[in-house]
Amino acid sequence: MKANGKVEICGMHKGTWIRVEGEVKEDTRREARIAMMDDNKAALSSMYTVDDNLMTVFYFKHGTATIYSFTAEPEVIEL
Repeated sequence: MKANGKVEICGMHKGTWIRVEGEVKEDTRREARIAMMDDNKAALSSMYTVDDNLMTVFYFKHGTATIYSFTAEPEVIEL
């Protein structure tokens, strides 16, 4: 993702799915790593620390999230 920031992420839950696509950029600020750790402490704290230079935070520069289902028209959200 550092070399090519074009990404797509998909997920599904109970007949509804989301596709997020766009371009991401690395956020090298320590504050970004702290926020990531604080928001995901249970999942990340056993693998990473804020200053270990292993965890990387990315943000969407621009992109689109599309929510799909079999029962409704797609909903498009610009990021």
